[in-house]
Formats: sequence, structure tokens, C-alpha cells
Amino acid sequence: MPRLLAAALLVGAVCTAVCTVPVAAQDDPPRPPLPAGSDPRHWEPYFDLGVRIFRQTPAGAYEAFTWANRFDPTRAEPYFARYAAFFAKAKPEDVGAYFRGDESILRRPDILAADSMRLRALMRNPFVHRGLEILIFDRMPGSFADDRDTRAWIAYSNGEFPRAIDLLTRAIERGRGDVRWRRFDRAIAYVAMGDYRQALADIRTLVDELRAEDERGALRFYRSKHFLLYMIGMLHTQLRDHAAARTAFQEALVEDAAFAYANAGLAALSRIQRNNAQAADEYALAVQLAPDDGVLHQWYAQVLLDLNRFDEAEREVQAAIVREPWWPAPHDLLGRLREKQGRPDLALEAFARYVELAPAADARARALKPRVDARRAPAP
Repeated sequence: MPRLLAAALLVGAVCTAVCTVPVAAQDDPPRPPLPAGSDPRHWEPYFDLGVRIFRQTPAGAYEAFTWANRFDPTRAEPYFARYAAFFAKAKPEDVGAYFRGDESILRRPDILAADSMRLRALMRNPFVHRGLEILIFDRMPGSFADDRDTRAWIAYSNGEFPRAIDLLTRAIERGRGDVRWRRFDRAIAYVAMGDYRQALADIRTLVDELRAEDERGALRFYRSKHFLLYMIGMLHTQLRDHAAARTAFQEALVEDAAFAYANAGLAALSRIQRNNAQAADEYALAVQLAPDDGVLHQWYAQVLLDLNRFDEAEREVQAAIVREPWWPAPHDLLGRLREKQGRPDLALEAFARYVELAPAADARARALKPRVDARRAPAP
């Protein structure tokens, strides 16, 4: 039975191939009906619906998670849930081949698309809660093993994070088997508890141990540590240690120069430090390396707008809209861009679309609505 790390182990092996697969390159499924009183333009009701019906109908859950994804592609949870729902409804033999890393299964377009959802989730938030993954294996033949690793995995999946940490700590202290990767599992649980420093210590120890193996020549092939370093950078960012975060993202790029999300991490740090010119350079690299990620285009467009590089900003925000047509944020940015360009009528068109797509409680949309309504009102 795989532990929490089962999904993450494939990152280094397939990220270069999979990260170029468009996550949203499929037709949208039918939009599922929501319970009365739900906001049909907010991601959370769709996500909650998917969780509720997952065991009963993974296919229906997949549709609900897809719409959660559409309305807010910045969230990691719907991406990871779509991946879990896809494999929960897949043939058991395909699931087994995927988790074994069989090359034949990893070349299939549907498998690549599903794995790209997992990878996109981990890029948005490498510590996203992975509890739904257990439902993939719950539908497989056989039963769960009764060992400490599996009990920790089940505890984590059920939200029992202190118990998961306790079980993993005892397994690490006993020192049997490959304890290094239990540190990874424990770090995920620590983050779920909000203990970023303990998580950082575990991931850093894991990286140090892997580097020591490289130096000893203990491995017959080089194992990239770019994703682990990205995790370290994200943790340092959360802890507001920006210098350490920058070092970690730079180290991730040394490991893999084509890792777009390390560039995005550096860009975000530059934004925090009010260096928009540097942020623009990093986002330019990120969108070149991950051109199908509409969120990266949106973030790049925001920086370009702040730099008054209007033509480039419009190109990037339009790229975001093409890739994420149900996401309201790019339409608001487009409206603000057109206002700065002195194109008020076109700005109001963009704002009108933003108001149509935004959640009912969105303060920005509510503030814009009187302007949009006034434009639509017939002349007296």
C-alpha cells in the first residue's frame, strides 16, 4: 500500500513531459446542480459536492471538481481532487500500472492529462491535503495492510494529523526500512497542522540525505530534487524568510532549469520586495516554460500592468482568458488595463463580464455592478 508519498514520487520522473500537457484541453462536462442556496459561481460548492458524492459516483465527483477548477484555477484542491476522481473511476489494472510508473501507461493521453492535474495541484500548493487519494485505493481489490505507515496514511486522510505525526515519528525513530521518505510524509502532516518550521526541518533533512547519496555515488542515476527544493522555498516564503526562499527556488532551478514554478516563486518574492521589473523577467520565463497555465499568464499580466507595459499586459491577460474562460479575475484585470489605456467603453465590457462570472459575495464585483448596470440602462 503506498504511503502519502506515492503520488509525489513520480514528479521527478514525469514532470518534464507532463507539465506541457494542457490541463484544460478537454471539453467542459455538464455543470452539476448544486444544493439550494449555493452560489453557482463560487468554486467551493462544486468542490463540496464532489467530496460528498465521491464514493457513490467518482465520475460525478470528477465533473463537480472540474467546475470548481474552472471558477478558481488558483486553488490546488480541485486539481488534486480531479486527479483522485479520475483514478477512482479507472480500471484497477490501469491504477496499478500508474503507481508502478509503467512507461506504457504514462504515455497514454488520458493518463498524462490526469497526472497533469496532480502536478498542477502540487505546483499551486505542494502541501495540498491529499486525503481523497485514499479513495482510489479503497476501490481497488484487496484490503489495506495493517502496518504503521498505512495507519499513518489513513489517519492523515481522515484529518487526524497529530496521530499521523505520532505514527510516523515512531517509525522514523525505529529506523527500519527507508525512513527518509517518512520525513516527507510527516512534513505534509506538519503543514496541515500549521507547523511550518517542523515541516521545513523534515524536508531539509531529506534533501541533505539525498545529496549525501549523490556524493557517495550510491545511486545509478541522478535523482532531481527540484520539487523538494520548491517545497522548501514555499515554506520559507510562508515564514517570511525571503532570502532563504530565494535561495531554495534558485537551487531548484539548478536542479532543473526548465522548472517553471521555481521561476514563478522567484517572481512572487520579487513582487513582495517591490521589484516588479525582476518579477516580470521571472514570469516571462515561467510562461515560456508552462505556456498552458492561465494563472501564470494572469500573474505576469498584473506585473506588466503595474509597469505600464500595456500591450504586453493585454497579450498576457488575453492568454489567461483563453485558457481559463470561467475565471473572473482576468476580466477585472482587463478592465483596469483598458481604463489605463483610456478606453472606458471597452473597460466596462470587461467589467461586465467580470460581474457576470464573479461570486455573489465578491466585494469588487458588487462595487462595479452599479457602473455596469448604468451602462446597460436605456437612455431616458
